[in-house]
Amino acid sequence: MSAPQIAIKQGDRVSLWCRVTRRHKTGTINFLVINGYWNGSIKADGTIAIEGGRYGETQGEICWQGHAPFAESRYNEAIAWIEEQLAHG
Repeated sequence: MSAPQIAIKQGDRVSLWCRVTRRHKTGTINFLVINGYWNGSIKADGTIAIEGGRYGETQGEICWQGHAPFAESRYNEAIAWIEEQLAHG
């Protein structure tokens, strides 16, 4: 089975579709951004950090967890599908 996926919302839109690479007991989740191909983490308080810390931190919210029925190369379609799932929740 493939790695779990999450979507992260910043503001009112899904901005990041991610493959989970590690979950910590503290609630922090490490991930690879599928639609940007960079590594980062999100803490339980919503703080998002880019691996290496060169770009600072930002805020976000995990809004979806699961497996989108799309190849990773079809990330625009996957994000639209995730947004539709959230809208019809």
